[in-house]
Amino acid sequence: MRLKQFLNEKLSASYTTTLQESLHCVGLGITQLNRSKLSVELLLNGDLFTQAYDQYCDVDIDVTSLHNFALESKSWTLAVVNNVNMLKQSGFLKYNNYTFYRGKGMMNHIYDTFNILKKKSKIRLNNDKWNPGDIWAVKSSVSIPTFDTLQDYNIFISKSLKNGSIVGISLKKSKGNPKVSYIDQGSDKPSLKYKGIRKPRSPFNTGITVLTSDPKISLNIRSFRTANVSSITSELNIKGSSARHGKKSLSQYVKKYGIPQMSVQEIKRHIDEPEYLIDMVISLWKDCGYTFSDSVIRKEWDIRSKKIDNMVGYFRSIINSLQIGAYMEQNKGHANDILSHIYLEASSMGDYSSDFIKVY
Repeated sequence: MRLKQFLNEKLSASYTTTLQESLHCVGLGITQLNRSKLSVELLLNGDLFTQAYDQYCDVDIDVTSLHNFALESKSWTLAVVNNVNMLKQSGFLKYNNYTFYRGKGMMNHIYDTFNILKKKSKIRLNNDKWNPGDIWAVKSSVSIPTFDTLQDYNIFISKSLKNGSIVGISLKKSKGNPKVSYIDQGSDKPSLKYKGIRKPRSPFNTGITVLTSDPKISLNIRSFRTANVSSITSELNIKGSSARHGKKSLSQYVKKYGIPQMSVQEIKRHIDEPEYLIDMVISLWKDCGYTFSDSVIRKEWDIRSKKIDNMVGYFRSIINSLQIGAYMEQNKGHANDILSHIYLEASSMGDYSSDFIKVY
């Protein structure tokens, strides 16, 4: 994909996200104006739309573009109506004088405060992993005091959410009847346990899939760009979830647990004798619990070898991934720690994260 095309697609996706999230703000504003449930007809009413936008919304998109989006995107308009009504029914929004923020005003101040305290505490944590609120409902006249620590700030965010004065809301496009959940970061964190490596369709896939104690959750481990310089990355897969959980480098775990990783230089030394590298792949699969016959190995390598553009990057992806898999298979306690840590971070439930509600 060319750079210009990539940037255009990225900008388009970002713009659409702005529209989707901001439309929720207007929908919530209309419920405050009308003191009633939201309907598609109410959401598309131009006068109500503009009044709610002007009176109750502070978002980073103009009202005309936002109303046109509501008129043109039937699926999102219906999803917003369903999400808004469920939010109002949930009881988390306790007042009728909120301003709904997206990308501006108080929302920016909330994250700016986090970043000041994060830096002070020397913590590395992205905004959405601290709190994935896509929009924020803030009661009129509420302000944010000064805090000395991130822990104190998180307590404030939690209390504000519970009393309904400041509510961070994570949004997902629901299908049918949405659900609303409170994510309590102070409660006991869920954990995952290692169950094994999924049997591959071919021993020469470029990565592995780690199975967990939750049948709906697995971890994909590989280089997501098979070039010489690409390190091994993980991506959490959750069945039935439309959320993107992001890619996370495994370098910190490789370093912490001393997991062997064949270097690019060593792979290059053997690249002209692929039999050596193939034998290593098969041996590592055996360490992961799977064996393959000579006929399967020959057949699958013949198929795979014709599709490889970068032989060094390819072998780095499969061998390094399998080395991590073999380590996890032989060190299940450490594997449990790795999986739980990745899951908590991907779910915005880390040690330094703050409370929020999610609609899904």
